[in-house]
Amino acid sequence: MGIPVILIWGLPSVPVMVLLMIPMVADGFRQLLTEYTSTNLRRVSTGFFFGIAFDGLLVYFHRICVTLAGELVKLILGDTEAVNRAIEMFL
Repeated sequence: MGIPVILIWGLPSVPVMVLLMIPMVADGFRQLLTEYTSTNLRRVSTGFFFGIAFDGLLVYFHRICVTLAGELVKLILGDTEAVNRAIEMFL
């Protein structure tokens, strides 16, 4: 569900993504540390928000990897215009 939501609403900022992950992490630790058992509705809702955040973090990670790889190729090959076009194509 995260990919369609990101395509429709756009990519949230990193702090927002961290906030979206907190409910699922808290629910999981609450189940681990106590006798509490989560409901299916709570699992679906926290998983939905976690999925949006996780997919968003994967997009940011991809952008960082492409940018770093492009900078490395620029250092090695020196053909900055072609590398800049390739970086723009993959971002």
